[in-house]
Amino acid sequence: MLNRLYGRQHGVVGSRPRVTQDTDDVHEAEAFRTMCLQEISAKIEKINDPLLQDSQIRDLNDELNKLMRERRAWDHRVKELGGPDHLRTSAVADGSVMVNNYRYFGRAKQLPEVERLLKSREQENASASGNAKERFLRLNQTDLGPAYYGYEDENELDLRIPNVTAQETPEECALLEFERKRTQELRTSGFEKSAVFDLPQLPTEQEYQDAVVALRKQQLLERLKNR
Repeated sequence: MLNRLYGRQHGVVGSRPRVTQDTDDVHEAEAFRTMCLQEISAKIEKINDPLLQDSQIRDLNDELNKLMRERRAWDHRVKELGGPDHLRTSAVADGSVMVNNYRYFGRAKQLPEVERLLKSREQENASASGNAKERFLRLNQTDLGPAYYGYEDENELDLRIPNVTAQETPEECALLEFERKRTQELRTSGFEKSAVFDLPQLPTEQEYQDAVVALRKQQLLERLKNR
């Protein structure tokens, strides 16, 4: 604690704290963030060394993932202390790939287990894309037709009433014939003229207009009386 206080007074920044919340000065937080970025850059350069063994590559890749999380934490801390919003501008083209929320940098992408993961992901993406295409094709092969989905122009629709007489089955023909005979019998017996169907005659258009005018006159007269 005394060393950090001395460093603040003389403009010297010590080692990065393990917890970003221990830093209350925005300039100090910016300095720690810069140190983290420098360490990330050095390790990315190192992980591409062709002389590294697979075990060394795995260790470096783990360290880089920890540093990336730490850098993200410093981004949040700087913003909390009133500094610039690095969360919007801190995207870096580091050449890494993300698989299951874990990054692989440089030669780590060439590790056997990582290559299997990447190949499996590509197959899953291809399968998902193929399934979506198959569902689309099945959808368009249904008997509903394009008009059901709104893809057919209304101007091209045939709105003529089809002649279904020629398509009637013998049963339909017999039913229609029965209905015709029954209707003729009812007309002959005077059923249509019975009191049950003697509905009052509807007013004509002129009668309707006259009634509306008379109602308006009555309303105006009542308003004049109330003044």
